[in-house]
Amino acid sequence: VMDYDRTQGKCVCAQHPCWDAHGLEHSCPSPTYPYLRFSYTAEGKLVCDCTSIPFYSSTHMALNLCPGHICEDASFPVLDLERGQCGCRRHPCEEVDGVRHRCADARFPILRYREDPPDHPGGMPRPVCECMARLEKPGAKEDL
Repeated sequence: VMDYDRTQGKCVCAQHPCWDAHGLEHSCPSPTYPYLRFSYTAEGKLVCDCTSIPFYSSTHMALNLCPGHICEDASFPVLDLERGQCGCRRHPCEEVDGVRHRCADARFPILRYREDPPDHPGGMPRPVCECMARLEKPGAKEDL
């Protein structure tokens, strides 16, 4: 999971928090709800469940900035903080340079947004929308 580490002051790749939630390893074998979702209560307690929405948040956003909030509408899957208010918004790939991005390949159902560095100093970052595979714990056995 792409995340932000406040102590390092940079983005990092982190393990899905539900892969080791107080000694429990969560997974979502149901084809109806195949995506392992995490959120945190207002008190900071980790909550793991399965959803049909192919989206992953960051631990930093869910725990440090917006605990107690969860996005359950597939049209507004992104938990965000804007002007000090937590809320759910559309995925940024819904419209990038006039293009509505989608992930049609079932092997890569998760639409991810990122920004590449500008082409030249002082330029704007380049938005990139890409499809990625469902997150599976490395070394985990597949459900049959």
